Amino acid sequence: MNSFVSANTPVFVPYKQKGEPQRHAGIIKVEVPLAELTENQLQLVGHLNRAADEMNHIFVQQCFQDTPQIAAFLQKIRPFLGNDEQQWLDEYNTVLHLQNGPWTDVPRKNHQLQVPYQSVEKAAGQAGESNRLNRFKSFLFDAEEFPRRVEFYPKEMTEAQLKELGPEGIKVNTVVRKENGSFVALRNEELFQAACRRAAAHLTEARKWAEDPEFSLYLDAKIEELHTGSDEARRLSDYHWIRHSSSIDIIISTALEVYLDGWQNAKGSACAGVLSRNSEMDTLLQRFVDLVPQLERNAPWRWTRTEIDPEQLPKLKFVDVWNWAGDYVGSPLTVLAQSLPNDEWVGKHIGTVNMVYKNTGEAVHAVRGDIMASEFLPRHISEVYGDSLFYANQIHATLHEIGHTTGVQDPDHPEQSAVYLKDEYSILEEARAELFGMWAAQQAADAGIIPQQIADAGQYGMVISMITALRFKAEQAHNIARNIIFHYLKEQGALYVLQEDGKNKFHLDLKQSHTAVENLLGRVGNIKASGDREAAIRLREEYCFDDELKPEIEKRTEKVPLGTGLIFPEIKSSEGKFIREIQYPEFTEQKKFAGW
Repeated sequence: MNSFVSANTPVFVPYKQKGEPQRHAGIIKVEVPLAELTENQLQLVGHLNRAADEMNHIFVQQCFQDTPQIAAFLQKIRPFLGNDEQQWLDEYNTVLHLQNGPWTDVPRKNHQLQVPYQSVEKAAGQAGESNRLNRFKSFLFDAEEFPRRVEFYPKEMTEAQLKELGPEGIKVNTVVRKENGSFVALRNEELFQAACRRAAAHLTEARKWAEDPEFSLYLDAKIEELHTGSDEARRLSDYHWIRHSSSIDIIISTALEVYLDGWQNAKGSACAGVLSRNSEMDTLLQRFVDLVPQLERNAPWRWTRTEIDPEQLPKLKFVDVWNWAGDYVGSPLTVLAQSLPNDEWVGKHIGTVNMVYKNTGEAVHAVRGDIMASEFLPRHISEVYGDSLFYANQIHATLHEIGHTTGVQDPDHPEQSAVYLKDEYSILEEARAELFGMWAAQQAADAGIIPQQIADAGQYGMVISMITALRFKAEQAHNIARNIIFHYLKEQGALYVLQEDGKNKFHLDLKQSHTAVENLLGRVGNIKASGDREAAIRLREEYCFDDELKPEIEKRTEKVPLGTGLIFPEIKSSEGKFIREIQYPEFTEQKKFAGW
């Protein structure tokens, strides 16, 4: 008997951006293994879910603090619109929640409300909302650039002024504000104290149901971190997170991934995820861990880790997601796998945890299916590898995350590489991890860990990812990285275009591809280790550009869903306890959005 609660087929929501074709996002329910939880685990997950929801409030304030005001304005004018206009408004509102703001980062544009302006103006007058319409008109109807500083730094601040703040200015869990004419760096835990304290209170309740002592210590440290934001608390919670062996887990932080910070790549954004261990791939994942020392020895970059403490090897986990909030909620890209923590000192001295997200990955696949493969891969390639692509992509995602943990900085540049690379860091880091995943897949096949069929399918999975990236102006780190790899492989003769049924299809010379990937991986790895920002810029400028096939790719992918909105179930409660029943709310009614 399948222990998962059945999910419905996706519902597609249209959205429009200035100068772009109309696109659709898929809204889909996420299946969860409810029957597998013990009674204590049920209570634990219920309280952790509530803690996670609080991080969404912080993320919205980091991204664009007026987003809840836009949502409130839409709800106030809705009763004064016609039926069709209400539907268009609801579609815009869904995408607003999907992105946690009025923009998406692929492409970096705001969404256009499809209700005619005259109707909105009239409805706003009737609802007494004319002032808010004037305030948000440009976001709803015009073009507003997605600011690279978001809410992390004042618009007028210069790099020199940021440098004057010292280490606090670029600390991952701080936001810079101007107070009394001076710039100050405030810790998130101070600036967003109310949400942090609410999250900590839910973690305190969750702790009563924790059965793993190390997980209890992790929750204690995380509670302290949410109260203080101190460096010691952050690293202590990272330490206990890596060490615990609880099958129920939570990732929660006011400052995790740095992708939202497009100016310095220094500030982390809030996010949270509640997870449960899925053991079906444990044996395979352990074989990947055992392979890591060999991968380090064979790595094509100069500064490799020659001595590896077994305690510092990455932990690999295949997990199901019960709830995502904050930076996990953004779209159109959905997190398929992740390597944490992002503190390089912790990773090198204590270790990391690499996770592949199973049920959310399956939900995304249900939205998009194999449309891109059938459209852009030659027929004989699709026939050979089509059924293997999803599994191979999960293997690639696992190896990609291992890649984030490999290598060392050169002795002359011992600090975290982001300090030297700045705004080039995320691009280079993602290029390195993508290349590592491609390279390590063949290493794993040579070691007999995965079949050659899966290793080859993973290479074609990356081709699909690269083609998808070519649809857009190269602005987002993952897409820039894939753009670079695509053009490098094409230059090296490893990837080429052939004609089939009057369409351009993409084919790999797998042998040549292995050589090209290894060479580029070595180059990128050396740039990162040496903190050579100028070399990173040269690499990007040489290989990242709008491909001549971009218009054709855009046209052929107009109907391919872009973006996924995940609906996580709420665990019902009765008489102060969670019960073994769930319900799926409407997408915008999930508790993480409460208070908008």
